[in-house]
Amino acid sequence: MLWISAILACTPVSEEDSQPESLDSTELEDSQVADDSQDTDDTDAPNPDAPVIRSCDAYCWLHTTGEERYEWLLECDVTDPQGLEDIWNGRFDALFKGNVIMDDLVACNTSGYCSSAFSENSADVRCEQAGDYSFRVFVSDWSGNESQPLEVVGRKQ
Repeated sequence: MLWISAILACTPVSEEDSQPESLDSTELEDSQVADDSQDTDDTDAPNPDAPVIRSCDAYCWLHTTGEERYEWLLECDVTDPQGLEDIWNGRFDALFKGNVIMDDLVACNTSGYCSSAFSENSADVRCEQAGDYSFRVFVSDWSGNESQPLEVVGRKQ
């Protein structure tokens, strides 16, 4: 029995049998035809309960205490419809010429201040090219809502 199964499994299939049947567009049912009058905007409306990032700044500066090195600081001002005490933490993506090269966490307090800091050397985000980097920030609240992203271009201070 196993021998017969192996023979049948190895039987060649003609090219005609392997091609899928094509549908003529006139054979589509009415329910399958796209309705051009519907909204085709794929963007989601902002969540009215989510935190709002009012502004952000991302800059690098020369740290001169101890070993000299360039440091990056990302600072944001946020608010939340449920109140500042509902703000939790966030995250950011660092982009170089549009491509994500790193991500990290953002710490927030109940005053609406969020920040993240990192060394140029640890992340290979070069201060001399500050304007080629952008930072896309998201903030979450304790209620489980996430803000719309805010993207800011880096600068050298």
